[in-house]
Amino acid sequence: MYFSYLLLAGSLAALAISSNFVERNAFRIAEYLKIGELATGFILLSISTSLPEFAIAVISAPAGDGAVPIGNVFGSNIADVLVVIA
Repeated sequence: MYFSYLLLAGSLAALAISSNFVERNAFRIAEYLKIGELATGFILLSISTSLPEFAIAVISAPAGDGAVPIGNVFGSNIADVLVVIA
């Protein structure tokens, strides 16, 4: 039980550190690639929201469970649309 809490705390710390790193360096990426800062933000946002679905698909595909990634994609798209509407 304590390991789960420790794992959660470590994951949240890693998320905070990595998001801080990306935020600081997003402007450098935009300048280096010579694209707008808004476009860089949209690209990073789209990658970061699609990466969990991709990871689930990669993990469940070798197991032969094709329904999991399909349900995951549909569920996340419904949630994304509802959050945007709200």
